[in-house]
Amino acid sequence: MKTKKCSKCGAEKPLDDFGFLALRKSGKNPMCKKCSVERTRQYTRTKKGLVSRIYHNQRHNSKRRNHPMPDYTRCELMDWIFSQKLFHDLYNEWVDTGYDRHSTPSCDRLCNSSPYTLGNIQLVKFLENEENARRDLVNGTLITSQMRAVISINKITGETKEYFSIHEADRQTRADFRNISACCLGKIKSCGGYFWKFKDTKICL
Repeated sequence: MKTKKCSKCGAEKPLDDFGFLALRKSGKNPMCKKCSVERTRQYTRTKKGLVSRIYHNQRHNSKRRNHPMPDYTRCELMDWIFSQKLFHDLYNEWVDTGYDRHSTPSCDRLCNSSPYTLGNIQLVKFLENEENARRDLVNGTLITSQMRAVISINKITGETKEYFSIHEADRQTRADFRNISACCLGKIKSCGGYFWKFKDTKICL
C-alpha cells in the first residue's frame, strides 16, 4: 500500500503524508499531517486548548530555567484560569483580533526568580508578557539560562566581586560588556581596571 485516504479531508495521499502512530494496525495516523496540524491549531484556539498550551510552556520553561515544575496540575491551572473574569475578557478580545499572537492570553510570573505557583502568576496578554521579560532583562532582574555569573578582580587591590550576568557587571562597573565577555573568554587580559572570569571557570592572572 503506497497511498492512504485521510480520515479528515478524504483525499488519497502518499504514506509519507501521514505521521507515525504505533497504536494503529497500519502504523500510520488516520489523518494526514496537514489536517493534523490544522486540528491542533484549531484546538489551541479553544479555551481548553489554550490553557493546555500555557501549561505545556510553563513546564518547558521551568525545565529550561532549572526551576521546579509548576506546583499545580493542568486541571488545577485550568480551574484557576477559568475562574478569572479577566481570562474570558482577554480570550474574547483575542478572538476578535483574528487570533493575533500578541493578544493571546498568557500567564506571567509576578516574581521571575521564583517558580510557577498559583500565587506567583497573573493573567496578561502575550505582548505584555514579552515586554515585561524584555524590561527585566534590561534592568538585570531577569536571569536566563544563557546568562552566566561573572567575577571581577580589582587589578590593584585584588578585591573580588560577583555579578549574576555580564550586563549587570557592565551596569555597575561601566566596563563594556563586550570587553568583559572577551576577558572571560581569554581574548583580552583585562578591562575597566579588572580581571574577569566566569564564576564556573578558573582564571590565570
